[in-house]
Amino acid sequence: MSTPRWMPRSAIALAAAALGTAGLGLAVVPSFAQESNAPPTEQPATPLPDPDLKEGGDADKAPGPANGARENGDRVENVAADLTLESARIESLNLNDTDQEYAVYHFGRVVHEISGPQGFILKGFNMDTRAAAADARLVQGDPTSVLVGFAPGTDLSRYTLASVDTGAVQDEAGEANLPGSVPLQGSTVAGSQNLTDGPDLTSVRAIHSLERVVYTYDEQIDEREGVDATSFGYYTADGKSVPATSLVTADDNSITVAFDRQTEDGVLFWASQGAAQNLRGIESSPGSIGTSTSAPDLVSVSNVIGQSQWDYTFDAPVSTVAIDKFVVYAADGTAYKATGFARPSAEVVRIAIPEIHKFSANMALAAADEGAVKTSDRSEVASTLGSRHIGSTSAASGVSAGPWLTSVSMDDAVGQVRFVFDKPIDDNLIYEAKNFMIMTPAGDLVRAQSMVEVTGNTILMNFDKNIVSAARGVVINDEAVADYQGQKSPARTIKI
Repeated sequence: MSTPRWMPRSAIALAAAALGTAGLGLAVVPSFAQESNAPPTEQPATPLPDPDLKEGGDADKAPGPANGARENGDRVENVAADLTLESARIESLNLNDTDQEYAVYHFGRVVHEISGPQGFILKGFNMDTRAAAADARLVQGDPTSVLVGFAPGTDLSRYTLASVDTGAVQDEAGEANLPGSVPLQGSTVAGSQNLTDGPDLTSVRAIHSLERVVYTYDEQIDEREGVDATSFGYYTADGKSVPATSLVTADDNSITVAFDRQTEDGVLFWASQGAAQNLRGIESSPGSIGTSTSAPDLVSVSNVIGQSQWDYTFDAPVSTVAIDKFVVYAADGTAYKATGFARPSAEVVRIAIPEIHKFSANMALAAADEGAVKTSDRSEVASTLGSRHIGSTSAASGVSAGPWLTSVSMDDAVGQVRFVFDKPIDDNLIYEAKNFMIMTPAGDLVRAQSMVEVTGNTILMNFDKNIVSAARGVVINDEAVADYQGQKSPARTIKI
């Protein structure tokens, strides 16, 4: 038996580079673009049809197009091995005008024809967050690049991946591109300050002369959605909660609210969960900023032995635990409520969330809502709202919340390929072999015959031995695998 060949990681950097050019903020279409054959549209594009869904239900007998990728049994024919998406960057972004927002997709060889904007997609850290292109055109003077337009107000900087479907573009021979995803250069998601994929409160500024307070988040707020002023407020030194009475303005990443009493009394300023949402519809996490009060304040949260318990430590002895007010947030913004608790000490509440024990590494923020506990003396003062970052690094610092294909190992002797991801894969699921393919020198994509097993962060697939021996690369479709939280993997191509 031959020794398996280990393939290196993709040459594309996983961390999205910060875009330092003057392309950001431009209010007009870059002049180097030229129109494609497909007319632009402001409406979300219709996704490319599933290649396996043929008219009449017979995938093998359905006729393929004259050009581009064609189905033939367990193969996808007429694809170009070098027509892969190599990189993508934000080209023009101005959320304060009515122009489209633009990104440039760069391919590995000359693009001759664009099939339409529907093959170009942006994906968020949460794989369920996507933006479909409204326009796509060739770039004048750079035939390997495509200028892709998205609807006005699409906050490109908060997407992490640029993706293309099979057949989004074609070369001079009419061969289609391979599917794939690459980090979007210019994205601001992969930073140490990002706790979750939704808006997180970063600062508060009181304007005492006007009895107003400005609450600032780490990303653009959707100004079109109604903001409830009572979702913002402050605590006085004795722990009294004072909600805001009216909204003044919501602008960029800040919300200004007004109070009917003097803001000088505020020592700890708070914003509840869902007080705001971003342009992708993800709600904000809860947060508070300021100094301590005489009510119980949350001072720290730490993960204890095991994978589903956290210790919430308050600055005073507490009792009367309201377990439903203890919440842990995953990096993608999903909230998980505690279902049980223990009391290691008078100041500590140890909460348990058994459902997350297989993906606890995805957790980014722990919060205790107002009234989660009360003082243990007879005054029974309710605790203030508080939240704390959990984990040693930002859980939202990667390119995807779902599993990211990093490499493959190939065993020629038995015809097996092991696909390696950056996180554990849910081994309770049976995955479709057709979503795993090998690229041949002839320009065909040959689907796997069957799934063998999932082990940790890898999945093993069976192919014909001759196909593995001749492989020039591997391809996986969108949602080929999922992690234990249910986040699915993006499409990827890795050359060999």
